[in-house]
Amino acid sequence: MKKIVLGFLITCWTYVFLIGATILNITILSKETNEIMGATHERVQRELNVSGINILQTYHYLGADFSTSDFRVITGDDYTSTGYKPATTVKHAENSQLLYDDYLIIGGVNADFFESYGTPQEAYVEDGQVISSGIGYANREVIGFKENGDVVFGKPVFEGYEVIVRDANGRERIRLPLENVNTPYVSSSIDIFAYFDTYNSTLPEGVYKYIAQVSETKGALPKLFGRGVVTDLKVSNAMTVSDGTIVLVSRNTYLQNIVELGDTMIVQRKMIGDFAGVNWAVGAYGKLVSNGEKVSNIIGIDPTSRHPRTAVGVKADGSVFFVAMDGRQTGYSQGATLYEMADLMLSYGAVTAYNFDGGGSTTMALRDDQDTFQVVNQPSDGAPRLVTNSLFLAIRVNFDNVNPYPIPDYSIRLSQPTNLSVDKGILTFDKNPDTSTYEVIINNETYQTNTNRLDLKTIIDSKGTYNISVVAKGDGIFYKDSLISTTYTYQYDGPVELNQPSNLSVSSSGILSWDENLSADSYLFIVGDKIYTIYLNRFNLTTLNLQPGTYDFQVIAKGDGYNTIDSLPEIYTYRVYSEEEKAILEQISLILEILYQRNKD
Repeated sequence: MKKIVLGFLITCWTYVFLIGATILNITILSKETNEIMGATHERVQRELNVSGINILQTYHYLGADFSTSDFRVITGDDYTSTGYKPATTVKHAENSQLLYDDYLIIGGVNADFFESYGTPQEAYVEDGQVISSGIGYANREVIGFKENGDVVFGKPVFEGYEVIVRDANGRERIRLPLENVNTPYVSSSIDIFAYFDTYNSTLPEGVYKYIAQVSETKGALPKLFGRGVVTDLKVSNAMTVSDGTIVLVSRNTYLQNIVELGDTMIVQRKMIGDFAGVNWAVGAYGKLVSNGEKVSNIIGIDPTSRHPRTAVGVKADGSVFFVAMDGRQTGYSQGATLYEMADLMLSYGAVTAYNFDGGGSTTMALRDDQDTFQVVNQPSDGAPRLVTNSLFLAIRVNFDNVNPYPIPDYSIRLSQPTNLSVDKGILTFDKNPDTSTYEVIINNETYQTNTNRLDLKTIIDSKGTYNISVVAKGDGIFYKDSLISTTYTYQYDGPVELNQPSNLSVSSSGILSWDENLSADSYLFIVGDKIYTIYLNRFNLTTLNLQPGTYDFQVIAKGDGYNTIDSLPEIYTYRVYSEEEKAILEQISLILEILYQRNKD
């Protein structure tokens, strides 16, 4: 290890500078810099002047320029086959170095907060395995790291389950979605069901089972994880799930041809969205820096008091660094508030930074000259605390198992879409039960739809002839795209004006009606300055509470704007009589009736 001393145990320099929105008066008392395998470790002791009060702080920084080498960030733990056993960060480093010899670990820090029995409070991913999907606390986030160097933040989203099969060296053979876990098997040519030993019903005869001896299980449904080594292939007899085993049940062709004895089988919740493809992830509580700015209202444990703190930062170029701030030790380090930690992370170039578990948990461990790991800070408990998991800076030295095996094509070709037709500007075709995604080709232009219909009114607006065909899209695993459908020729002649409503009349109960126009989507009923949209060929005039007088009612058949346009209005004149007029009309009617009877006699 190359060591460069850059400071002294006396005041070396004092400076005032602006970080974010905070003006800091800082005196650097000492600064030591060590280079470890291309990474930089700093031990800094400084004095912070806050409102005339001097605050002594000592912290350790570990970071690297990720553009200069194959730096990666990986996780570590000491979990048992069924539990979340806490251990020191040194123990975590030793375990990960032993398990993942594709990496050389430089050092790292404690990570997530945890329950008293060691369970991490948020999601935890180790080597692509979703060991825990989190307890579900609000305001807790996860920081995830991908093999390509991408770093993601936020709340992971889960969608169902998946099974991953890896060879004995850890190289991925295949990753497939599971239909369900610990639910009765439903016969299918492709669906895969997984069963843990908590499932007590008999698995059916005549369908293949792939049995793995469990090496680790965590949680319970729906937050379930399991890993084991495959011991039996393509067992077809009826059976129950033996203790300490995981069983896949399926007629899936990929499993039949790819899984081998000795492979590792992993059953876990499936991460989607930004967290899809994350290899390593830990939980955090308290975002310190966002988009290069200090968070104005930091959510965390006792954010304005000074304690030992642990933090992770990501720079604009994707480089990652850690800071462990010692505290609760008079004359050595008083600790920091979360706002002071945010300022410190900004000073090292963080565009995003999160707070990890602090207090007595704060630990930084580094590789020494003897390739062992040593704690370099001074934990406030006097000795390193047992923590749930840790995060490490490492160098990837072996890339043999990075890329999964090429997957042979055992997929089934979807059947061609049939019965294409267009009605009122809506294209429809028969639904394919094995997909919900279709590609519609209209005169060489392609459109996507997730149903077996497509509204052409948003696509076609010019008169002409349009050749339409459809492809049912496969998932790329179980199904491949269908062949293109037979071409459907659609002639669009533009919109046609609807006929005026006809045969308007008013019943004795005050219902205005007219002949129905089957091409109309609706009707407009207009009286004076009031307009009503109605969907039946009638209107109840009594709802208008009309005063005596003469009214011109207008009725318009409404077009869809694509195949049809509105009709001209049909006008119906209607008279509402006053009580006096009604009495006169009744008298006239009576006189006419008398005259009629006399003439008849």
